[in-house]
Amino acid sequence: MHYLGICAGAFFGGYSTYNGVDLTAGVSFDFYADEYKGIHLEPVDISFPSGVTLDMYWQDGFQLSGWGAVVGKFPDGTPAIIEGPSGNGFVIFSGVHPEAPEN
Repeated sequence: MHYLGICAGAFFGGYSTYNGVDLTAGVSFDFYADEYKGIHLEPVDISFPSGVTLDMYWQDGFQLSGWGAVVGKFPDGTPAIIEGPSGNGFVIFSGVHPEAPEN
């Protein structure tokens, strides 16, 4: 099975006591640090290995440490987007919404 989990979908795809599907063999995820500062939605600059930085929408999403290969990082360096194998499939998790900007 292949799986793309964006925001809450990343939470659901990982290990969770709240009916997650555990595509990560027991690895769960925690909120991005700004959640603990009382921030619940904001644009964040996500950096990619190519050196490109894109402005993306974050709303109560997760940082994705502890599983998979890092595809993109939050400004604090924690993983925002990861990818990896699960069973016979391939998984991509994103703690941000890769949506088009207003303009």
